[in-house]
Amino acid sequence: MGLVGAMGAAVLGLALHRAAYAAVRVVPLPMVATAWYVLLTTVLSVLQHYVERHFSKGATR
Repeated sequence: MGLVGAMGAAVLGLALHRAAYAAVRVVPLPMVATAWYVLLTTVLSVLQHYVERHFSKGATR
């Protein structure tokens, strides 16, 4: 493999690296929205659990 072949391989490797980086960097909006939905509903469910537990103490007496 000569100098031209090594340069071609380097250019090809750089092009593949850029293509892979661009593919990983672009995340579809529905996936981001799903992640936020799961995170927020989990946090709010935990918060609701503690609020209901706090106020149910008065109802059992």
